[in-house]
Amino acid sequence: MKKDIKSLLPEELEAELRTMGQPAYRAKQVFKWLFSGVEGFGEMTNIPRSLREKLDGEFFITRPGVLNCQTSKLDGTIKYLWEIPVGAVGRQQR
Repeated sequence: MKKDIKSLLPEELEAELRTMGQPAYRAKQVFKWLFSGVEGFGEMTNIPRSLREKLDGEFFITRPGVLNCQTSKLDGTIKYLWEIPVGAVGRQQR
């Protein structure tokens, strides 16, 4: 069963990549890509294709969806209600 890669802490991502035989700096590269808004591992152009394929086989990338958007008539402030995947809330700190 695939795991949500964005649910991993940076050190957990590094540990996962080390089990794949990757150097520690790869975790920083992947982490940067994840939070720059990529939708798929194929977009990570500075990551070897073989690693992108392994990542795609073991993980998925979540993107929150907008459920509602409200704009204030007073000052133009915009509020968003985001839909997040089940299980993404309430992660306990270690």
